[in-house]
Amino acid sequence: MVTYTDSGTQNKKLGTFKTLEDSHEAMRIIGQLLADFIVEERAYVNANLDDFTWEGASVHAIDENGKKLGWGYSCTNMESALEKKAELLKKYPCVVIRDNATREETSYCI
Repeated sequence: MVTYTDSGTQNKKLGTFKTLEDSHEAMRIIGQLLADFIVEERAYVNANLDDFTWEGASVHAIDENGKKLGWGYSCTNMESALEKKAELLKKYPCVVIRDNATREETSYCI
């Protein structure tokens, strides 16, 4: 069974991978199906992150060319986001904190 956990930490059924065979090859195929599902789900969520991020704050570093780096941090509250910002400003010229509830972004540059 494939499930996901919503923001209320409740599991939701998405589907079931099932086979009538019990061979090693059949189990490998089921494992590959699940792996493909996980890869596609992650790509979809990352491409549509605003649809899945409602709480806390996101922190992203900006490089010397003004480009947002391809990674970031999710923080449960603004206090931890500000701590992460201070840490990142030691290495990067700018950091952006986004309040996920309001979608407002604040830039901090040195």
